[in-house]
Amino acid sequence: MEELGGLDSCLSGASAMRRSEVLAEESIVCVQKALNHLREIWELIGIPENQNLQRTEVVRKHIRDLLDVMIAKEESLKGLSKAYPSAKKS
Repeated sequence: MEELGGLDSCLSGASAMRRSEVLAEESIVCVQKALNHLREIWELIGIPENQNLQRTEVVRKHIRDLLDVMIAKEESLKGLSKAYPSAKKS
């Protein structure tokens, strides 16, 4: 993972919500960089624009599917915390 030039030390006093917002933004940047890299590769190997769009759609679908699975797992944890309230941490 890339260093953010001391950003982590600047965040030491920030709230947990703020840290999660920064991590979310970093995730978006990571996906954008990966898509740009893929586009560069596709351009270098001569992938036509229509196939570029199809491949980009496949990437989007993979990301959406992964996030859907992660959300479903987290939702199931939410149900577990209701069933076992003593398992919650303060």
